[in-house]
Amino acid sequence: MRDIRRFKIASFIIVTIWLTAITISMLFNISNITKKQNKLVLEHAKNAFEKDLMFRRWVASHGGVYVFPTQRTPPNPYLSHLPDRDLTTTDGRKLTLMNPAYTLRELMENFSGMYGEKGHITSLNLLNPKNKADEWETKVLKNFDKKRYTEFHEIYNYKGKEHLRYMKALKTKESCLKCHANQGYKVGDVRGGVSITIPMKEYLKDGFSEKKFIITVHLAILLLSIILAFIIYQKLLKSLQKDIAQTREIQRKEKILNQQARMASLGEMLANIAHQWRQPLSIISTSASGLKLSDEIGTLNKETLYSSVDGILSSTNYLSQTIDDFSNFIKDNKERVEFSLQENIECSLKILQGNIKAHNINIILKLEKDLMLKSFPNELTQVFINIINNSKDAFNENDIEERYIFISTKRKDKRIIIKIKDNANGIPKDTITKVFEPYFSTKHSSQGTGLGLYMSHKIITQSMGGTIQAKNVSFIYKETQYKGAKFIINLPVLK
Repeated sequence: MRDIRRFKIASFIIVTIWLTAITISMLFNISNITKKQNKLVLEHAKNAFEKDLMFRRWVASHGGVYVFPTQRTPPNPYLSHLPDRDLTTTDGRKLTLMNPAYTLRELMENFSGMYGEKGHITSLNLLNPKNKADEWETKVLKNFDKKRYTEFHEIYNYKGKEHLRYMKALKTKESCLKCHANQGYKVGDVRGGVSITIPMKEYLKDGFSEKKFIITVHLAILLLSIILAFIIYQKLLKSLQKDIAQTREIQRKEKILNQQARMASLGEMLANIAHQWRQPLSIISTSASGLKLSDEIGTLNKETLYSSVDGILSSTNYLSQTIDDFSNFIKDNKERVEFSLQENIECSLKILQGNIKAHNINIILKLEKDLMLKSFPNELTQVFINIINNSKDAFNENDIEERYIFISTKRKDKRIIIKIKDNANGIPKDTITKVFEPYFSTKHSSQGTGLGLYMSHKIITQSMGGTIQAKNVSFIYKETQYKGAKFIINLPVLK
């Protein structure tokens, strides 16, 4: 359940991140479209300004243009100081001079652009009141005079609709002085500006179409992602549930194996206790019987009493120590602790002492001193007991007279090597590769469960992070050739 919960949480986090990424992508693209539209309309305004400026410069370069006066274009009263404002053609028709500002104003008022843009030439120092600046233009012109900037644009609600307004300063040139010298301007002075006002309606319409497309694409991706994610989620969830069910089945079987192995070990322990207690119990029984008999026949004296009591006390101390040894072994300690390998081996042999003596087994030790491990000492003791008990059974099964078990330890680089071998003729070649499998045993069913070496392999490899292998060896000991099984345990050194 915990794995499924983690899987669901991870899936939720991934989906949330993906939804966030899609949303950010959509908002980013929409923002870019808005920026692009604003940039386009600003470029439009700048182009319109440059067009108007070029036209004005062309008119200025010719000193103005003469046209036939009409009701809409009467002679400019602000040019009355010019002697050549009005002319008569050779055929008697009247012409009037249109200065650049007058010409540009006519153009702006009567001919707007394809997007409805309108221009307006204006100044804070006017010749013609018709060119009066509005509130927004006045604010910009004042900032021109203060030299804060020479051009400015802004998108805002103008006359009830969203517009872009752009304005750039007009600087006095030599050709401008013909009409504006009497206003006190010099070449280079800012004498006004041209504003361009463009409705945003068409641009917003185009932008809305693009934004609609972007939103549709992202929603389609999102929908497909959700469908695909749901399908993948269902498949992964079913796979995870199947894995969990298999893991639980494996754990159930492992639990059964552990219980069976524990029962087998308990049986071995009871046999060892019986062997180790037989002699001290016999001493206690003999001493107690001797004391009773001596008392009955009247030969009991202080020396006999003390000697018998000392023997009983010594035996009970031995029994008590044996109980302590077995109690320490069966403690279920699942914390890694630092311990001496030599002491662990000696403790294991002490637990098996009764069995070892009862079956006439000789233990030959070659232990390197000061080898320390940080692991599970009781589990390692169980491994030693399982291997030695296997050797004991092999001695009995093969009717070996001289019985030897050799135990050696040494350090190699950052590993500790433990070797345990016997002279019980070895393991059959066709079964040696199976000795660590559960329920496999070369013994009769009444003698073993096939779990000892399986549990030993599990302890060494899973709990202690080491390796264990079994092989048959031939060797010479005391000028005699022997054959037997050899177990090699490889463990990491205490860091």
